[in-house]
Amino acid sequence: MSPITDYLLQTATTLLAVAVLGALLVFGSRRLAPHSHPGPLELVGQLALNQRRSIYLVKVGERVFVLGGSEAGLAPLGEVPAASVPITERPSNRSFGQILQELRPRISPPEPKVEPATQAHPEQPSAVDGRSS
Repeated sequence: MSPITDYLLQTATTLLAVAVLGALLVFGSRRLAPHSHPGPLELVGQLALNQRRSIYLVKVGERVFVLGGSEAGLAPLGEVPAASVPITERPSNRSFGQILQELRPRISPPEPKVEPATQAHPEQPSAVDGRSS
């Protein structure tokens, strides 16, 4: 084989190996991601006070903790009974495409309105109906 053919074959093989390794990493990270395993913690509420400060309600078992979050980290602010916090149903993990399909009817442009033409002077014949004056 010529050196150019040998070089192209080696480059293609390396590129294919890198693509397969990348695909395996993406697939493996989705299966082993920590967010995919439900645990005892559940975020039941969040209020952004400004860009850097927020208040979080975190449910642990039957207790709900109020946490303050800032650039300095998280700080416990208090605790409220779980019965006093209305728990809303969290949306399932849907893909962006599924969300877009649900929103598409709401964001589609409206149909253009076609209004019938009105004559300014009904006694004058129009050029469309073939009558001349």
